[in-house]
Amino acid sequence: MRYRLIAILIVIVAVLTGVGFGIARVLQSRKLHDLAVGQLKRQDVKVTVIEGRRWEEVAAQLSAVGVTSYTDFKTIMQAHPDYEGTLQPDTYRFFPNTAAQSIIDVMRADFTQRTNTLSPSASDLVLASIVEREAANDTDRPIIAGVYANRLKVGMTMGADPSVQYAKDSLAYKAAGYPESFVFWTAITQADYHNVVSPFNTYLQTGLPPSPICNPSFASIQAAQSPTITGGYLFFGYKNGKLLLAKTLSDHQAQLR
Repeated sequence: MRYRLIAILIVIVAVLTGVGFGIARVLQSRKLHDLAVGQLKRQDVKVTVIEGRRWEEVAAQLSAVGVTSYTDFKTIMQAHPDYEGTLQPDTYRFFPNTAAQSIIDVMRADFTQRTNTLSPSASDLVLASIVEREAANDTDRPIIAGVYANRLKVGMTMGADPSVQYAKDSLAYKAAGYPESFVFWTAITQADYHNVVSPFNTYLQTGLPPSPICNPSFASIQAAQSPTITGGYLFFGYKNGKLLLAKTLSDHQAQLR
C-alpha cells in the first residue's frame, strides 16, 4: 500500500507542477512500484532441517517444497564431500528457487556461528555424526561417545551400525543413479557387517570412517569432544529404551536377551 501511494503521488506531482517528469519517467516509476510490490508478495518457505540427516535427505527436503534444485544441490555436495557434517540442523526461511550454492552457504555459515565456541575438528564431526545416529537422548550422547573412545583406544573396531547403514545405502544410492526419492537409513542385518565392503563399514575397518555420515547436533559435537570415559565399557545397547553398558561381549549379549 505504501508503494502504491508513492506511485500515485509521483503522478500527481508531475501533473500539477509540470516539472516535466514526462510519460517515460512515470512509466519507469510504475515499473519500480510493480517490482517492489512483487517482492513483497513473494512468500518465503519455512524449512526445519532436523539432526542426523545426510545431505541427500536435506536436498530432497528442500526440493520437495520448491526451495532449490535437488540436482544442483547434489552436484555441489558431490564435488565437496567435506561439506557433510557442516549443514547446520536448524529452522530456515528461504525463497522458492534459491540457488543451491546460496542455501549451502547459509547452512554452513550457521554451522560456523553456532559451533564457534567448540571449533570441532574433522574427527570430532565424524564421531559426532555416529553418536547422533546412535543416541536416544542428550544424556546418552557423551556416554556412547565414551564407549567408542574406549574402543578406539584399545584398537578395537568401532562396530557402529549406523556406519554400515551409511555404507550400504551409499552403494545402493549410487547403483540406482542417485535418485531424489531414495530412502536412507534402511535396516541392516548381521550379514551386512561383513558383506558391505566400504571404508565406512566400521565392522571391517579400524578407526573412524573417512568423513561424517550425517549432519550432527550441537549436543553430539559436544559429546564427541567431551566423552564420558569411565568404567572401561566397550559395549552398549538399548533395551526397552534404556541404555545398557558392558565390558565384555558376553555380558553385552546377555543384557540384550
